[in-house]
Amino acid sequence: TLGACSLGVLPCHLIGEFCLPEQSSLAQGPHACAEDLEQVEVLQKKFDDFMADLKGNEVRLGEMNNIANKLMTLGQTEAAVKIQTQIEDLNQKWQHLQEVTQERAQQLGSAHEVQRFHRDVDETKDWIQEKDEALLAD
Repeated sequence: TLGACSLGVLPCHLIGEFCLPEQSSLAQGPHACAEDLEQVEVLQKKFDDFMADLKGNEVRLGEMNNIANKLMTLGQTEAAVKIQTQIEDLNQKWQHLQEVTQERAQQLGSAHEVQRFHRDVDETKDWIQEKDEALLAD
């Protein structure tokens, strides 16, 4: 059963873990585009690690919603309102983080395509130059 101490508010440390500035900045990422394919791949690796962490916390969010619902049914009106406010705020922040993360994934995908194109162009130019030089040598 839930103790009387639990009827206050959700623990701040649990709420704060979902919205740390470093997670938000990782989700949003730098606005400047990476200068080469290797940089994009490094950014993608960091982002993939971030996504794994985010996915792991999704279960915790569901558990926190369940706990909040239980606490609201057991709590006094004032405590229930406070819990409701906290869980709504938490869910809004989570939703925002999901949206920003999706945008960042699209940006990284586009950056990867652009940098791969630039690399292919450079390789093709080098190949053409090599063939031109071979023809001139003959």
